[in-house]
Amino acid sequence: MSLKAKPGNENYRSPSAGTPHRSLFARVEDTSCNPDTDPDGDPVPVNISDLHDVRDPETSLAAVEPYAVVPDDLIYDLGSDMRSHPVRW
Repeated sequence: MSLKAKPGNENYRSPSAGTPHRSLFARVEDTSCNPDTDPDGDPVPVNISDLHDVRDPETSLAAVEPYAVVPDDLIYDLGSDMRSHPVRW
């Protein structure tokens, strides 16, 4: 799922989802970098689950909240999904 950008942050894209039975992830990407006009520019996406598994929806959504509109019910949907499909190790 890709969340809608907040006003003023239209150049950011925020896909957010999860891997069933493992971890949630959140990513913020700056789409304003153009390699043709700025060859030295290097938009580095921020991935919240690269360093560790994320198992609570609050952490995942807090990472994208400054850039994207987070629907009020998304946190409940993610929590419900995680309860329906618990982490397996």
